[in-house]
Amino acid sequence: MRALHVGALQQVALLFSALGSEPFYLLLLPLFYWLYDRKIGARLGILLLISVLVNDLFKIGLHLPRPYQVDAALMPFSPLALEKSFGFPSGHAQGAFMVWPFLALRTNNKSKWLILAYILAFCITLSRLILGVHWPLDVVGGALIGTTILWSYERYGDFMERSFRGQALINQAIFAVVFSAVCWVVGSLLIADAVRDVGPTTEALVKAPADLIGRCAALLGLVFGLMFAPHDVLAGGTVAQKAGRVIVGLIGVAIFYVGLKMAPQHFLVGFVRYFLTTFWVTCASLWVFRAMGLGGGKAQPQILAAE
Repeated sequence: MRALHVGALQQVALLFSALGSEPFYLLLLPLFYWLYDRKIGARLGILLLISVLVNDLFKIGLHLPRPYQVDAALMPFSPLALEKSFGFPSGHAQGAFMVWPFLALRTNNKSKWLILAYILAFCITLSRLILGVHWPLDVVGGALIGTTILWSYERYGDFMERSFRGQALINQAIFAVVFSAVCWVVGSLLIADAVRDVGPTTEALVKAPADLIGRCAALLGLVFGLMFAPHDVLAGGTVAQKAGRVIVGLIGVAIFYVGLKMAPQHFLVGFVRYFLTTFWVTCASLWVFRAMGLGGGKAQPQILAAE
């Protein structure tokens, strides 16, 4: 793989790698939710955030190093490729083998789009090896975990969604808080264990608590947003309405996701930053669209809130 570390191929690898990054998903999911299909966008958002939490727990629990964390001679040629987290499993591979097949399965021509989805997922996965930020086992493990999460959703997702939607709002809120709290507690225990094994100054552990609280907050904000979002603001509408939603929506994302990142870093600021970002995308933005006349369409069944 080191033999493939040539200039032109590095640039191509960086491009494919960007398609599996947090900023890309932060752009893809809101646009999909606002412009194409709210239900599919909401389900994918929940699935992706659960996948990210699972990936974090695996990474922290196993605390396996990346190639260049073992041998400085394996340092990536591009500084843009450097990652501070642990190596196994690859988050890019896990997300790619879950997100793109998920979307392909919701098209009219599933077989055709599934082939393209897996080709794209393979390219994103391969890019992580070409950039030198993962061992082969990291990306294989990530791909298998992502595939398993998707398979589990396809098999049990409808049942779980119906069960959740049938609960009163207070019960939904309690479940969301408890689930996020459990993930945080488990993650914190794994961080403590990793600190004992590799030391508190290990680079991958320095930001681990803040990252963990951010993931939990993002999931909580997304679920709360879906519970209280208006249901007559659909993804259709005129070109002007869609353009307005993109502009207003992304301004809100920039305010919460980028703006709060510039505030003094504290775990509470991180929690608020991620909670407000996903709550804005799934709920607050829709109320703003509605007030500005950027919505449109007839009411649809609620996505998560009790019917």
